[in-house]
Amino acid sequence: MTDQLQLTADVCQLHNMVHTALRDALTALLTLDTTLAQEVREKEKEIDRTSIRLDEACIAWLNEHPSPSEVSRAVASVKIIAELERLGDYANNIAKMVRRRFCCYDMAPFENVLALIRLMMEHALSMLQDIMQAYGQADAELLLVSALHEKDNIVDQLCRDIYKEIIMAAMVHPWTLEAAIDLQIVVRFIERVADRTTNIAEWLHYAACGQRFQKEASGS
Repeated sequence: MTDQLQLTADVCQLHNMVHTALRDALTALLTLDTTLAQEVREKEKEIDRTSIRLDEACIAWLNEHPSPSEVSRAVASVKIIAELERLGDYANNIAKMVRRRFCCYDMAPFENVLALIRLMMEHALSMLQDIMQAYGQADAELLLVSALHEKDNIVDQLCRDIYKEIIMAAMVHPWTLEAAIDLQIVVRFIERVADRTTNIAEWLHYAACGQRFQKEASGS
C-alpha cells in the first residue's frame, strides 16, 4: 500500500530542492558565480531523477484503486510534480546562461535591473513556498488560491517594469544589447515560475474539491 503521508513529504522535499536551485541560480546571476551555477545544473539532474521516482509512486497509488478523494489527490500530485520539474528546468537554464553568457558581460549598467530581478524572484519564491506549505498540510482554502492570483499580478507588474528598465539601460549603453536580451529571457523564466506556481495552487484546489479552480470573469 502507498504511504500517502510519505509521498506528500517526498513531494514537499522535491519542492525544497527546486526552491534551493532557483535561489542559487539567482545568486549565481547576481554574483556571476560560475561555480555555483554549475552546482545548480547538477541539482537539476537530481530533481529530474526525483520527479521520475515520485511519478512512479503516484501511478502505483492509482493502481491500488483508491477512493475518489484519493484519486483527486494522486492526480493533483502528478501534475504538481510535473510543474516542480519544470521549475527546476528554469533554474538550470538561468545557471547555464550564467556560465556561458553573463560571465562574459559587463553587468554594471544593469544594477537597477538586477535589484528588480531579485525582488521579482523573491515574490515568486514566496508564492511557491506558501502553496507548497498548503500542499503539505492538505489545506486548499479558496482564499489562498485567490490570493495567489493577486500575488501573481504583482510579479507580472514587476516583469513589465523590468522590461522598461532593461530597454532604458540598453539605450544609454548600446554595447550592452546582448546582455539586455539575455536578461529579458531570465525575467521570462521568473515570470513562468510564478505562473506555474499558480498552476500548482489550482491543482491543490482540485485535490481538495474534486474540480478545477474557476477564476472570476474580469469586467463583471
